Amino acid sequence: MKNVGTDTDEFVFTDNVPNAAVVQKATHKIGEQETEITVNDNKVIQTIVLQPGETAIVTITTKIDEEKTGREEIVNYASIVGNLLEKEVTTTEVKHILASNIKKEEPVEEPVDDPTNPDDPSIPGIVTTKNSISGMAWIDTNKNGVRESSEMPFAGITAMLVNTKTNKFVTDENGQKIALTTDSNGMYKFENIEEGSYMVVFTFDNLKYRSTEYQVASASETTNSDIITGTISTDGNSKIYAMTDKLVLKDKSIQNIDAGFIENEVFDLKINKYISKVTIQNTAGTVVKQYNKQQLAKVEIDAKLLASSTVLVEYTLEITNEGELAGYVNEIVDYMPKDMSFNSEINKNWYKSTDGNVHTTALSKEIIQPGETKQVVLTLTKAMTENNTGITTNKAEIARASNELSIPDKDTADNTSSAELIVSIRTGVEVSIGIIIAIIVLTTTGIIVYTKKRKGANHE
Repeated sequence: MKNVGTDTDEFVFTDNVPNAAVVQKATHKIGEQETEITVNDNKVIQTIVLQPGETAIVTITTKIDEEKTGREEIVNYASIVGNLLEKEVTTTEVKHILASNIKKEEPVEEPVDDPTNPDDPSIPGIVTTKNSISGMAWIDTNKNGVRESSEMPFAGITAMLVNTKTNKFVTDENGQKIALTTDSNGMYKFENIEEGSYMVVFTFDNLKYRSTEYQVASASETTNSDIITGTISTDGNSKIYAMTDKLVLKDKSIQNIDAGFIENEVFDLKINKYISKVTIQNTAGTVVKQYNKQQLAKVEIDAKLLASSTVLVEYTLEITNEGELAGYVNEIVDYMPKDMSFNSEINKNWYKSTDGNVHTTALSKEIIQPGETKQVVLTLTKAMTENNTGITTNKAEIARASNELSIPDKDTADNTSSAELIVSIRTGVEVSIGIIIAIIVLTTTGIIVYTKKRKGANHE
């Protein structure tokens, strides 16, 4: 894979190798540096950072175990996702035909019409035996990839067939897609299928469900799951499906092509933006005001010092994981107000883009566990004039977030947050009123004391 973009990106390479192709070794190589990849349960997953124009070569060595497959072909493909990629990218398919299924061509004798032979396809009115594919869908409650008697069937999802040679959905005589709905027991069965090569694909709510582990070693053929989740492009359209390996049909019925699904955990990140400190600098000196999680803060500047004043506002952005699934904040964008400015020297983890906003990827490699909060700090500057006092509103947003399961954020309404700063002019009127009140109090006190003394004197 090659980074053909203009920015450095971090890619996650994934290859769920079928169990029949047992992984012996996996490596990735950039330039002359080769690194071995740790393989778990035939899953090859590796994070790879690529500079613009840089190429990584992933090599996976497998050994075919024919006892682990009842299929004539083993089909495999890999995928990558990146922080800057708009969608998942998949490789082309790699196919392996089992040697035991490669047969020599033998001469075929021309059939002779025999009215007593019910299997003779040339006899009008006689229906020949066709192929079938069947299985069931279920909810894998304990997420172990094994269908157990206590687990519920997945009723009401749609199963369809894709002809892998034409890359099109199989249709009926009217040109309509052949689509089956799993029954109350999660069962489906395609019957009277022509010989050929097919994949069973299931449509499902990928925001709520995902496919369970593919063909785990601890499960039998009757209790394992035969699907993976991926994007299929058919008939000019791309969509996420749960899909099987390629199934080759020739005078047989294939059973136990099962589909296990897991109910997704909730992924929910929330951002809160606060003003934590305001620094006022002018010819009279420097004034620093500290705040504790204030989303509305107020400062005053003497009218005579306004033109020479610069206000530095320190914002604290808190990202809290309110869901059940750990994840990452890949990018935060701050919609900087027009009368504020950005200094990269005091904001090492931020950068200003051509759209005038500032961005950070400081938390992109820090996993945020459920219930955990991470912080980033941003300082913006406001040069004061007679025309820019009043309220300044600054909004920040979680621009991109991710998790290992590619589950979207459940609640994007709390992915933005704002903080407001009020800068007002101190005119001195308040001080004058204070002085007047003090004078009145002192005068009144003096009168009372004087009166008491006079009374005392008269008494004497």
